[in-house]
Amino acid sequence: MSTPSALEKGDVAIELTAPMPPLPKPTPPPNGRITTLIWMFINTASTVGIVFINKAVFSQPDLRDAQVLFAAFHFLCTFVTLTVMSSVLGVFEPRRVSIRSVLPLSIAFCANVLLPNAALARCSVPTYQLLRVLVTPATAAIGTLLYSHPLSRARAIAIVPVCAGVALTTIADASAHTSTATTVGGVVLAVGGVCASAVYTLWIGHYREKVGVSAMQLLACQAPVSAVMLVALSPFVDRIPVAVPPKITLPIMSGALAVLINVSQFQVVQRTSPLTSTVLGHAKTLVIVAVGWSVATVWGGRGGSIPGKGVSLVGMAIALVGIAYYSLVQHRESRNAHKQTRS
Repeated sequence: MSTPSALEKGDVAIELTAPMPPLPKPTPPPNGRITTLIWMFINTASTVGIVFINKAVFSQPDLRDAQVLFAAFHFLCTFVTLTVMSSVLGVFEPRRVSIRSVLPLSIAFCANVLLPNAALARCSVPTYQLLRVLVTPATAAIGTLLYSHPLSRARAIAIVPVCAGVALTTIADASAHTSTATTVGGVVLAVGGVCASAVYTLWIGHYREKVGVSAMQLLACQAPVSAVMLVALSPFVDRIPVAVPPKITLPIMSGALAVLINVSQFQVVQRTSPLTSTVLGHAKTLVIVAVGWSVATVWGGRGGSIPGKGVSLVGMAIALVGIAYYSLVQHRESRNAHKQTRS
């Protein structure tokens, strides 16, 4: 899984939902639209690619047992990328904060990556990606319970089909008993990852205000702290390979894709409206699910078929329609709130 950017919207591979800004971005000029489309394509391709690359990484016994070190490598890639963007390219101004001020957020950042990665190793790609869809409603629910964030009746209703569809797909996939089927442990880890992602998403806004930095500055500060923590933890929980794994290019490719995701997501958020960014996130989910089902049908099924496929597809359709409706309601509420503020 990719290292999640603090600016991700509705995306899972690393990718988390954050409150949508009330003001849409201005429409870029014609030549800028082409550049925007290129960045959107790079973001989509790298996000889809990293899910399957990471799945291949965790299919290797030597790499599957070194997931903490693998996550630390991703954090290092993120830190290097942001350092170049700030200190060399001048995309944003670098800021320094104390380790103590971002330590809780860095711990949440680690859980936000470790749990989904562990779940991906034990779930089929379509089910894993669909479980990540729950991050959006989970963020709203936890925000309401812990921070008294308002949750309208329309958004609460939209959460119901999302949860029902995910549950239907997960049960069907876990009952398939194929080589690519989802395990109960994978579901537990995925749900834990969803909760960790939701808490991390809520804390991003809190710590941005507390420390007084932008989202990119905050990520640049917490990434090295998280990397050091995981490097220190790795010898106690990882089974580090004594020799170079035969497919060492896979982690390298994953790190490169993580860099592309961070850079392209920043460009997409800057160049597009909140609604466009959200729709792009759902499109990536659809592509990952579709490709995952195609791969499972060809290589993972019994004679080309997947037990419970029909039930799973129905569940996926229900969940995706629900999350699309939830995003639409959220966008409308944000727009109405902005109008009331202006008036």
